[in-house]
Amino acid sequence: MKVSVESVLQALRLELQPMALERQKLSPFEALGWVTSKPICASQAHPPQPVSAMDGYAVAGQFEHYLCIEGVSAAGRPFSEQLKPQQALRILTGAIIPEGATAVIEQERVHCCERDLTCEVEIQPGRNIRQSGEDIGLGQVVLAGNTQVCPQHLPALLASGVTEVEVYARLRVGLLATGDELAAPGQPLRAGQVINTNQSMISALIRAQGHQVIEADPAPDSPGVIRERLLDLAQRCDVMVTLGGASVGDEDHVRDCLDQVNHWRLALKPGSPMAVGQIAQTPVFALPGNPAAAWVCALLVLSPCLGLLSHRGWFEPQGFQLPAAFRRTSPAGRREYWRARVREGQVEVFPKDGAARLAGLSFSEGLSMLDEDQTEVEPGQWVTYYPYSSWGL
Repeated sequence: MKVSVESVLQALRLELQPMALERQKLSPFEALGWVTSKPICASQAHPPQPVSAMDGYAVAGQFEHYLCIEGVSAAGRPFSEQLKPQQALRILTGAIIPEGATAVIEQERVHCCERDLTCEVEIQPGRNIRQSGEDIGLGQVVLAGNTQVCPQHLPALLASGVTEVEVYARLRVGLLATGDELAAPGQPLRAGQVINTNQSMISALIRAQGHQVIEADPAPDSPGVIRERLLDLAQRCDVMVTLGGASVGDEDHVRDCLDQVNHWRLALKPGSPMAVGQIAQTPVFALPGNPAAAWVCALLVLSPCLGLLSHRGWFEPQGFQLPAAFRRTSPAGRREYWRARVREGQVEVFPKDGAARLAGLSFSEGLSMLDEDQTEVEPGQWVTYYPYSSWGL
C-alpha cells in the first residue's frame, strides 16, 4: 500500500537527527554555503562612530542662526576640530560627526548668506545622525547558529569586524547510480545504453544546497556489486543516495541490498518507488531511475532531510497560488507534481507527461502540485506553484 508524501515527511522529520559533524573556522567569504555551528557576534559596532545620514550642515546647539566655519567633514576625511556653540560645518553623507555637533540639517532646509547660516526647521538633537551601533551593536548576534551563510550575510559580518566564522563540516553525500544500461556522458553508446544523466543532475542539486558529494562508479544490475559499492560508500559518507533500482522489476535490487527499509512506495507521481532505509547504520535515500521522478523526489524528500542532517534545519518549500494556463486530470488519492513555469502571471506545465522526458525538466522553472483530494485542473483555476528557488536553486 502506498503512503502519503506528507506522512513520510512527518515521519522522517521525527526519525532523523542532525549528524555529529566536525567544526572548523573559515573567513566569512570562505564560509559561503556552509552552516554556522554557533551564533556569530559583532566584535565592533556599526557604524563605529556617529555619522551623517545625508549631505547638509553639522550644527552645535539649538539656534536659528549659525556661523558657518571653514572646512568640511567627508566620508573618510573627518573634521578634526571641535564645534563651538552656534557654529555650523559643511558635512557629507557618511562623514563622522565632529565633536560638539548636535544635529545635521539637510542642505535644502538652510539658507546661507556668506558665513551666516539660517535654519528653516526646528533643531532636534540627533537629527540626521546615525549613532554608533545604531545598525549593529557591539556583541550583537549578526548571524544565528545553524544558518547557511549566504552572500547577503557578508556585509553585516564584515562591517561588524567578524574575521572568522565557525561552521560545521559539509555533509558528505555518497551518490551511486545503478543499471546495466548506463553510459558515461561523452562515451559512445552501445545498443540498449543511455547516458547517465541522473547522476550529474542530482549531484549538481546536492552541491548547490551546500553539501559535499562523493560519487561512486555506476553499478551494474548485480545485487552483490550494488551492496559492495554501498558498503564502501558507507565508510566514507554520512548519508547515501542511489539512483534507479528501487522499484519492483526483475533488475531492481537496491531495496534488497539494504539492511533496513523504513519507507517505500509513496502516493506520488512521479516518484512512487522511492525508498528510505539504512545500510551499515548509514541512511540511504533510494531515488527512482526516471529523471523527472528522481528530480521530484530529490526536491520533496531528499532536500529537507539533508538540511536537517547538516544542521541547517528542516525547511518547507515556499508555494504560491497562481492561475493555471492548462487543463489536466489525475486520479484521486495521490499527490502529483508537474514540471512547470510561470509566464504572464499564469502557470504553464510541460504539455507532454512522462517521468522519462528530459525536455520537461529543461522546460521547467518549478513544480505545480495537484493534491491528493483533487482530480482536475481547469484553465484559470488557482494552483500551487513552487519555484526552484524555494530549494535554493
